[in-house]
Amino acid sequence: MSGEPDPTIRKFNPGLLQSDKEIKEQFVVRSHELGLVLEELRGNITSPSCQHILVVGPRGRGKTMLLARIAAELRIHGDFAGSLLPVRFMEESQEIFSLTDFWLETMFQLANEIDGDDAELAKELGDTRASLSLRWREQITEAQARAAVLNAADRLKTRLVLILENLQSLFRDAHDEFGWQLREVLQTESQIILLASATSRFRALDDVDEPFFEMFRIVGLEPLDTEECGRLWQVVSGRPATRREVRPLQILTGGNPRLLVMAAEFARHQSFRRLMSELVTVIDEHTEYFRGHLEILAKTERRVYVAIIDLWQPSSASEIAARARVDIRVASTMLGRLVERGAVIRQGRGRKRLYAAAEPLHSMYYKLRRERDKPAVVENLIRFMVACYEVGDLWELSGPLSVEVAESEALRRSFARALASRPPAGDGSVERTRNASALLNNGIAYMRRGDRAREIECYSELIERFDSLDELRSHVAIALSYKCMAQAESGLADEALSGCHRLERAIQSLSSDRKETGEEPWATWLRWRALAARSLALAVRSEHEASLQRFRAAYTAFPANNEVTIQEMLRLVVALVGAGAPPRELVDVLTGETCKSDGLFPLIVALHERAGSRVRAPREVEEVAADISRRFDEAAERIG
Repeated sequence: MSGEPDPTIRKFNPGLLQSDKEIKEQFVVRSHELGLVLEELRGNITSPSCQHILVVGPRGRGKTMLLARIAAELRIHGDFAGSLLPVRFMEESQEIFSLTDFWLETMFQLANEIDGDDAELAKELGDTRASLSLRWREQITEAQARAAVLNAADRLKTRLVLILENLQSLFRDAHDEFGWQLREVLQTESQIILLASATSRFRALDDVDEPFFEMFRIVGLEPLDTEECGRLWQVVSGRPATRREVRPLQILTGGNPRLLVMAAEFARHQSFRRLMSELVTVIDEHTEYFRGHLEILAKTERRVYVAIIDLWQPSSASEIAARARVDIRVASTMLGRLVERGAVIRQGRGRKRLYAAAEPLHSMYYKLRRERDKPAVVENLIRFMVACYEVGDLWELSGPLSVEVAESEALRRSFARALASRPPAGDGSVERTRNASALLNNGIAYMRRGDRAREIECYSELIERFDSLDELRSHVAIALSYKCMAQAESGLADEALSGCHRLERAIQSLSSDRKETGEEPWATWLRWRALAARSLALAVRSEHEASLQRFRAAYTAFPANNEVTIQEMLRLVVALVGAGAPPRELVDVLTGETCKSDGLFPLIVALHERAGSRVRAPREVEEVAADISRRFDEAAERIG
């Protein structure tokens, strides 16, 4: 084991008590935005007037980390050292209400910044600040404080990059004239560069009559993409992850670095599948974070925000007003404030404008807290995502539905009996069983790679070698079920139908041997697979009415209680759409049984969109549905 401690990733105060080297090592995303800001700052070094910069992004998007990384670069990179000096304010500048306060705080932070290199000037600044603070009632204080800061910049022979966070809050809370006074400073004092952040584009930026109109170069922080999430995950958890593993976490966190760090810290010594299955625990362990986010809101703001997270889908102002039980005008005002805070994001324009929580996990937190006895909506989504993205390698264990992968206790026990039963040792049966299991796993591995030809070869070899052995009839039947589906997906419809007929006879034979105990769950699973493969083979032959009839029968037999069977249903429906089955009619079948359709909601949303009808759903569901839609296109190209 390595003796090095795990890296300290700060979720809320990046850069606090960390060296520039540590910040640089942990900065693995936002490289593009870093380059944009540094390019602007480099241009300011010799320019007679300075371009000021505003980084915009909701809470948790990485604004603080980006600013800490920029400050580190200004201190250690030769292009900037000696020309630009970062002066970083605390994240919440709660002592600034006027321009005088602004200069006094600048003096305080500048003294801290230079104390190690120029202790004499740092002490002088501290003494001057203390003296001026006692005379805060005098109007001349602002001019003297400004002069002290500019004089220090002259003596240091550098321009000051004032790094100020949450500009929208500062502007809202400060005196009315503060914005215009600050604008005058930024336009006239070439020694001062403002590098600020804000949670959204607030009104003072976009209104021609407001002080910050066209004042800043704005750099927006978009949600992290899958690749960036993977890089951040590796830094925090200490291990790499595949794109397929990272994608559900990207969706659930909304590409929010702060939330991704929370999840990665929890899973540092656990598997992806364990993380997904225990996401409820992750949320519970950060209750104070989610609760604190609610408690900082004013009463009416909180009422409207709770309505948004309870609706858990992009909603109109009128829908939110109705859910919050407030007047539409009040709701609209509160929505504006919440957008400005960065707690809510706004989509569309005019009457089509919709609102949703900026951090997706807040809706899950609220659902789990409010509906303690009915958290199924969250659990169903997580289970579907585990199946959709094959988190945790569901299929690569001791068998296709082994004890480790099946959710249903009955199914686990049933398959343990079906696949692990052994005749007396000494007749070679143990070795034959091991070989049959190896061929099954090899075929499934080729299935996951999309190599249908070699997948079929593995199943065919197993069937040919072991079909005559009674103790391996279960293995042969399972291989037949996979072979039929693979043949149908490969366009070999006639061969698949012939195999389905053989599989159905095998199921009947296996079931008749156990009449005294009733049909085993694994036999029900095989029956569903036989109907599914027949449905797909008929769709490939363009016999869509007959295909839908078989699909209805398959859905009736479908055991919708675990991730493996959900994955199989997803695979079937994707292939059916690729073979030309009508999405609208597939939706009608899937929504016919509520107890099953609840667990397939992202698939149903994707089918609705494929049929040309828009269904509003939680953003997480919409993103999963978008991924499924891409699979529809791939299947159409492959099968069609």
